[in-house]
Amino acid sequence: MATLYIVAEPELEGQANRLATQLEEAWPGKVRPFLGVGTVEQTIERLIAGGIDAGIVVLVDAQTPAIKVDMIVDQIVRQRLPAIVIGDVREGQKSVESAGVLVETWETPIPSIAIALDALLRRQGAMRDVAREAKMASASAHGLAEELRHVHEELEIAASVQRDILPKGLPIVDGLDGGLLFRPAGQVSGDIYDMTILDDGRVSLFIADAVGHGMPAALLTMMVAHHLAKCQLGADSVPPARVLHELNQAMCERRFSTPRFATAVYCVIDPATGEATIAGAGHPPALRINGGVSTPIESAGPLLGIFEDAAFEEASLTLEIGETLALYSDGFESAFPDDKLAEDGRPLPGADYVLRLRDILGGGRDVSEAVADLEGRVDEQAGSLHQADDLTALVVRRVACAARAIAA
Repeated sequence: MATLYIVAEPELEGQANRLATQLEEAWPGKVRPFLGVGTVEQTIERLIAGGIDAGIVVLVDAQTPAIKVDMIVDQIVRQRLPAIVIGDVREGQKSVESAGVLVETWETPIPSIAIALDALLRRQGAMRDVAREAKMASASAHGLAEELRHVHEELEIAASVQRDILPKGLPIVDGLDGGLLFRPAGQVSGDIYDMTILDDGRVSLFIADAVGHGMPAALLTMMVAHHLAKCQLGADSVPPARVLHELNQAMCERRFSTPRFATAVYCVIDPATGEATIAGAGHPPALRINGGVSTPIESAGPLLGIFEDAAFEEASLTLEIGETLALYSDGFESAFPDDKLAEDGRPLPGADYVLRLRDILGGGRDVSEAVADLEGRVDEQAGSLHQADDLTALVVRRVACAARAIAA
């Protein structure tokens, strides 16, 4: 049985008792609520103490202190109790109705008040359920926010570790002018790069792109970087095909619980002669750029981590003074999208991104300026704030050796 309290100042006690009798007679439901009468101060004290779980009818006249009305309404709203205020609500108390409490005048028919109270009491169970679910949802949201904070912190740590294993900058090499663009799509990257001066004076260039995104791809690049460093130890440079073979073996031996693959391209170049050897593993071919002409350097080979007995072919070339060699990841086809849109409204990957790379990197500017221009062009593209893929470009141009020029 529901409980209904009629609350009034002492001078309205007679009206409160009459209203209780009238409501009982006019009650629309078969099960009538328990009707009680109390003063405003008593009810406020019980509400503050949390000792009331009932419907409330507050009787108000011109002499009822406004502060008491505000206090009892505040507690009613806080505890989500069904309530109606009846009487002379003054101008300063109009917030009573805006707070969600029904307001009726003395002239309102008793049957109408009874029907309204019956409806409020009937919905109270649903209101409690909603309040309970809202509380649970709030607690879940807080827990989720805390978990996301932990994930963000862990990603920041992973990103810091990944930055530490990457070169802090490209080495200065007599005979080569180098530049780098490295733009992870998120906090961590599935791309990795390296440019190292080998013990025999030649220079190695390397880019790998782990299939996938996020933490799994980033962890795979760290493993690749570790094994690449092992391959480069020694007095003589290791042939590019051999480097990719050893990286492939290391990945295949890992026996990951889920498939983990990567594409890669590795190049060794002699800055004194321009002689270069390149091997690729399912990676976009390196670009040889001479002014307005670009030539892809094809070198067949499967992705790393699939076939243990995979073979990797090498391609050789001689980079002339003024020619540029660009190694890059496959994110540029999305960085320079097609003008056409897919069915979902997003830009399609562009087919002419190689021409864009040629035009930007093949000019007469220093490589660092050309790479800075490339980065600016990427930023100009629609949607560059939500980069679809990691972007990496490692670019070198052969220039005259300073030591040779001095000797001459």
